[in-house]
Amino acid sequence: MALFDEARWLIEPDHRRFGHVVIDEAQNLTAMELRMVVRRARRQSLTVLGDIAQRTAEAGVSTWAGVLRDAGVHKFTTRELRLSYRVPRDFLHVASGLPGIKPSIPEGVRRAPWPPVAVQARAGAVGSTTVRLAARMAQDVGSVGVVAPTARMSQVRAALEPMEFADAICEALSPAINLLDLRVIKGLEFDAVVVVDPEAILTQRPDGGVGALYTALTRSTRALAIVHIDELPAILSQADGLQSLDGTDPETQWASLRREEAPIPGRS
Repeated sequence: MALFDEARWLIEPDHRRFGHVVIDEAQNLTAMELRMVVRRARRQSLTVLGDIAQRTAEAGVSTWAGVLRDAGVHKFTTRELRLSYRVPRDFLHVASGLPGIKPSIPEGVRRAPWPPVAVQARAGAVGSTTVRLAARMAQDVGSVGVVAPTARMSQVRAALEPMEFADAICEALSPAINLLDLRVIKGLEFDAVVVVDPEAILTQRPDGGVGALYTALTRSTRALAIVHIDELPAILSQADGLQSLDGTDPETQWASLRREEAPIPGRS
């Protein structure tokens, strides 16, 4: 599509133009895709928003300066988000261990009511472990996003079937438990998040990789749990503040870690 748009522009540059164009989640755009947007903005008047740390496309944005110049924009100003009011610093510290991510991560201004946790489960128990954590989080925290890679999606969905949940891949979001894949999770936030099989997230293509794992780890505002099968990936095993649970009763163990000095707004 980007190639056809470029060809049409060269032959008959009559595209409708707008006074100002705003584009969000721009980190996965190639320079040619961004050129499609630029030529529709009069005088190249644009606001381009995105987080390079969340990039999942192999040919996506590497630096804003580089991709904007390649797209034909030579005059621009960049502004970096330095503080995070949404994602607690505990979860950002876990995500900061991912390769190539740390320079892009803002500093969280608050601590989460629960520390981030990791639970190792047998391959056949990934679904049941995930559901137990998600159900308790929905009860104690609020909305829950369960993020699963393609390799684990059917297993997690089957475990969720007996209870009420929203398959957010094809349905509207629910205020309780939501099942999401690596494509749908972009741009969303939940009170709690369960990230399933981070190793499979890292290896999945398309939509996976380091950017996808970073995105999944930074969707929560209150509670975060990681369910892994083999050993926790090395890039997470040394994460600052990540607590390992033994897996026998993960939901109770997680609930017991509640920090009284980190209240949940709107809850007693």
